[in-house]
Amino acid sequence: MGEEIIVGLFDFLKKKQGKVSKHVDYQLASSLFRTGKVFAEKLEVDISNVDEFRKTFIAFDVETTGLNSSSDRIVEIGAVLFK
Repeated sequence: MGEEIIVGLFDFLKKKQGKVSKHVDYQLASSLFRTGKVFAEKLEVDISNVDEFRKTFIAFDVETTGLNSSSDRIVEIGAVLFK
């Protein structure tokens, strides 16, 4: 399967401006996903293939009991596939 990573979804836009961070904290990524399994696949994204990513995407909606990450919790997660 894939590896656990944190990726900037729109880093390819910043890449043209030279603002993309070259460092990914893989230890941080592992700790964020400790309670569930998240698999990611690295994909090369540039201006020539960005239209492929725009054709299909998933929008997530997360309902929480508040905005404090220490004391509040997620009560509902919704996802809609757009094609």
